[in-house]
Amino acid sequence: MTIKEMKGNAKENLLPYLGFSVVITLFATLMKNAISLIAALPVSGTGFMAFITYEIAFFISSLLIAVIQTGLSKYFLTMATDKAVRPLDIFYGFTHKPDKILLVTLVVTLIRAICMTPYAICASLIPLSDD
Repeated sequence: MTIKEMKGNAKENLLPYLGFSVVITLFATLMKNAISLIAALPVSGTGFMAFITYEIAFFISSLLIAVIQTGLSKYFLTMATDKAVRPLDIFYGFTHKPDKILLVTLVVTLIRAICMTPYAICASLIPLSDD
C-alpha cells in the first residue's frame, strides 16, 4: 500500500466525523479559553503578590484544562481507531482516573512555577521605567 492510498483511506474513514470533530474541538477550545480568562481576572498589579495570585489561579486552571484536554484526546483516539465516538468523550477525564491526570499536571505546573520564580523575584525587585 502506498502513502497516497493510505491518505485516501484515512480521508475516507474520517470524513463522516469531520463536522462533529470541528464542533467538539471548538467547544473544548472555548471551555479552555473561558477557564483561562476567569483565572486571569482577579490578578492586578505587577508586584510579587500579584505574581503569586496569578500562579495559584494558573495552577487551578491548568488542572481543569488538562482534564478537558484528556477528554479531547480520548475523542480523537477513539475516532482514529474506528470505534464509535460519543460527544460525552470530551468529559472522559472527569470520570476515568482523574487523579492520574491531576498528578501529571501538578508535576508539570510545579516545574513551570519553579522555573518562573527567578523572573518573579527580578520583576518585583526591579521596577519598570516609565520612559
